[in-house]
Amino acid sequence: MQNEELRQAQLSLEHQRESYFNLYEMAPVGYVSVSAQGLILNANLTAIKLLGDSRKNLISRRFSQCIATQHQDSYYLRIKRLMEKRQTQNFELQMVAGQARPFWASLIASVVKTDGDEEIRIVLSDISEHKRNELALEQSERTLRISQQQMEIIQSISATGSWTYNLVTKEIWGSAEGMHIFGFPAVAGSLPIDRFQACIAEQDRQRVHQSLTGLINEGGKYDLEFTVIPHDGSPAKITHSVATLETDAQGKPLKVLGFVQDITKTRMMEERVRQLAFLDPLTSLPNRRLLLDRMGQALAANRRSEAFGALIYLDLDNFKPLNDQHGHGAGDMLLMEVALRLNSCVRAVDTVSRIGGDEFVVLLGDLAAQRARAAEQANNLAEKIRVALARPYQLPGGVESEAIEHRCSASIGVVLIEPQHQSVEGLLKWADAAMYRAKEEGRNRITFMMERRAQQRP
Repeated sequence: MQNEELRQAQLSLEHQRESYFNLYEMAPVGYVSVSAQGLILNANLTAIKLLGDSRKNLISRRFSQCIATQHQDSYYLRIKRLMEKRQTQNFELQMVAGQARPFWASLIASVVKTDGDEEIRIVLSDISEHKRNELALEQSERTLRISQQQMEIIQSISATGSWTYNLVTKEIWGSAEGMHIFGFPAVAGSLPIDRFQACIAEQDRQRVHQSLTGLINEGGKYDLEFTVIPHDGSPAKITHSVATLETDAQGKPLKVLGFVQDITKTRMMEERVRQLAFLDPLTSLPNRRLLLDRMGQALAANRRSEAFGALIYLDLDNFKPLNDQHGHGAGDMLLMEVALRLNSCVRAVDTVSRIGGDEFVVLLGDLAAQRARAAEQANNLAEKIRVALARPYQLPGGVESEAIEHRCSASIGVVLIEPQHQSVEGLLKWADAAMYRAKEEGRNRITFMMERRAQQRP
């Protein structure tokens, strides 16, 4: 009986040892007992494996020797706090595993009493993988921040902002540059869509709304230009915006993703190029190139309507003495005044052009369908111009000079444009010849040539 009880006791002890071995020695985390003096008293198999040494070599070794040099101060500070406050300490640091590279570990340290002495119990976990993931995440976040900063710089340089319209919240998120274009503080954020719509010029608002609605409801194209009246009262801007629709797996619209660019400077440059190509830089009147184009259009219109037109070619008399006596600056001011007087004499449908020096051409369109009546209309307008240009000119004389008064008339040649006329250059030469005849006949007069083309017929 006693032997049986002894056998059962031995089996129970072996079972307890096995349980202890499984629970302690084979635990997924390391257990290390450290004396108050910092010496290792014991360690389970997991801890021994993590520390990269045998149990024999670890026992009585200072635990701090297993801490990476750069983290030892942090370890001592934590242990000091543990001993003073008796509060469990949780911290992370790098540890040394024999000859292997340091690894990141999570430590949970607490104080216990055993046989009257105090021990430090440390739970040790390898968190190297977690740290690598954490570092990779930080790197990704840093890369994303840099990319966002670069994108903001690019958007600022190109005056292009991004925007997202949330169909659920009815709000538009705008990038910093997008906000700036609409006159809001240049900080990325969201605002109700009606705040942005209020900044769109009234003449464009309906067109923009229809384009956005068409994109959402029918998958239409959203690619258009419109004028923005900034919220902060800054000058109006011409913008170009494009967008695409984001849907869920079932094709239900979720968001509208778009870009908006301030193209005001581009349009101004294009207009400047157009002016250089088609307008006289001094007077801003159409130049010879644009005049010829409009003459071609006028001839085509006359053929369709069977109406007459007229060409008035004029050259200023007594202009050279002004340049010689007062300089080209005074001459330029007189030419600009001539342009103003000519425009005040004609109708909105007529074209006033400066084709060089002190020579101007006025193209009259939409005159009467009867030759005599059309000739009368052209002659009346030419006389109106002659009288207007003959009035004295009062020109600024400079900072210390007195105003300049100059008298200048014009020699004017007029040709009637018949519905059958087709040669633009021919008409211009004909009108030029009429103008020179006016000069030869005494200047400050009008020479009207109407029958020349008929005489040239074979």
